[in-house]
Formats: sequence, C-alpha cells, structure tokens
Amino acid sequence: MPAEKALSLMRTMQQVAKAVSTAFDGIDYNLILNNGLNAGQEITHVHFHVLPRTKGSPRPFREHVQYAEGEMQEVGAKIRNCL
Repeated sequence: MPAEKALSLMRTMQQVAKAVSTAFDGIDYNLILNNGLNAGQEITHVHFHVLPRTKGSPRPFREHVQYAEGEMQEVGAKIRNCL
C-alpha cells in the first residue's frame, strides 16, 4: 500500500475508533489487522477490526457474540451518529 494511502487509512481508523469508543461511553477497544493466511486473514484485502472491549470481555476472535434480530443495525447507527 502506498504511503499516502496508508496515512489516509490510519486517519480514517482514528475517526472510526473514536466513534466506536464514544458510542459506547468511552469504551476501550482493539484495532486488529490480520495480514496473511497464517495470521488469520480470511478476506484478502486490507481491512481492520475495531473491537469494543469491556472489563472481562473475551479476547478477540475466541468467542463470537451473536446479535439479536436488528441489534447489529442499532449498533451501526449508534456508531455512525458519532462520526
């Protein structure tokens, strides 16, 4: 990835991570990039995961949280409202 695109991506990541944290009252978060199959990359393009974390929450990718019907859309709207 060219340096200028990487810089733009990092600026966007800062905005998204801040919005996630703000949407959940200042929650901690992980930013994760899996680069390559041996690192767990399943989709072969650059993408980051922003994972909100609470005290005692499971480590990333060990347990999957199932959303109730419509809950994912509510969470997305809450984050978008903080952008």
